[in-house]
Amino acid sequence: MVAELGPANLVLWLGAAAMILGTLVYFWLGRNVAVYEQNFFIMAISITVIAATAYLAMALGMGRITIGGEQVKVIRYVDWLLTTPLIIALLGILANASKSLIATLVGVDIYMISTSALGAISSSLFVSLVWLGVGTVAYLVFLYLLFGALSRAANEQPEDVSGIYTTLRNLTVVLWSIYPVVWILSGNALDVLPLVVEEGAFVSLDVFSKVVFGYILLSSHETLRVQDFYGGESERNASTEEGGTPA
Repeated sequence: MVAELGPANLVLWLGAAAMILGTLVYFWLGRNVAVYEQNFFIMAISITVIAATAYLAMALGMGRITIGGEQVKVIRYVDWLLTTPLIIALLGILANASKSLIATLVGVDIYMISTSALGAISSSLFVSLVWLGVGTVAYLVFLYLLFGALSRAANEQPEDVSGIYTTLRNLTVVLWSIYPVVWILSGNALDVLPLVVEEGAFVSLDVFSKVVFGYILLSSHETLRVQDFYGGESERNASTEEGGTPA
């Protein structure tokens, strides 16, 4: 059954529209990008496509369960479980970090999202707060790795590349630190936010952490290219495809 078009539901439609618009902008930014340089574009587009699909489903009244008289949008957590690892992977690749470090960060992230989902589907405020506490500990571990090992790896990159990483890392930390504040004030825990404010806050955070994040990264493509971020071998492959001889 399609959800009624109230103020809160209208916000979900706006969220879907923002993600679709972001996807189109990414396609435009990557229109002349060589195939061997498209990894970031493909990953960023995947993030906004998944988010757009989730918001469309929520706007249509799908992916919801009722716990203790409160509706829980489980599809939102599915969205986060799929998109946040891609965001971390983008940061990790940009920092030229090891696969094991990226995998560790992704694992901690998935655990964080899982605990927030468990808190959301609990009908007890105490249990919800317990899961919030567990997730907070995991987030502190995540920040330790992000500002520690991952940032050290990024600092070994050319200054322009490490600068892009720092900008995206700081944006991610600020926004991801606001999510649990909205979560605890929402119907998931204390239930002090009106539904339209709750949805507006989550949509705004999602747009900045996904669309704006992706735009900053993809619009920096020329900087990464100049710094030979994509590697000399890719350049040689491109020359070969054009009929040249590998150097």
